[in-house]
Amino acid sequence: MMEMNEAKFEKIISNCIIHFGFESTIEKVVFPFMRQIGNMWQVGMVNPAQEHFITHLVRQKVIVGIDGLFPEPLANPKPFVISSFKRNARIRAFVL
Repeated sequence: MMEMNEAKFEKIISNCIIHFGFESTIEKVVFPFMRQIGNMWQVGMVNPAQEHFITHLVRQKVIVGIDGLFPEPLANPKPFVISSFKRNARIRAFVL
C-alpha cells in the first residue's frame, strides 16, 4: 500500500476473490485492511493521498462486484409503485 502500486493491489484482491469469493474477501480481507489503514492514517503512518488511493481502488472493486451480482433484466417486468408521504399529506407515486 505504501508503494501505491495499483497492479499489485489488483493481483492480491483478485486472487482473494477467486479463492474466497467476493463477500468473504470484503468481510475478511478488505474491511480489516480498511480499519488498519484508518488507524495508520490517524497516527500519521500514511498520508491522505495514500489513504484516498486505496479507498478509491476498494470502491472500484466493490462497484464491479456489485454490478456482477444482478441478473439480466426480465423480459416482461411487472410494474411497481414507489411512494413518498409528505407531512402535508400529499402523496407522490412513481410507477417504474
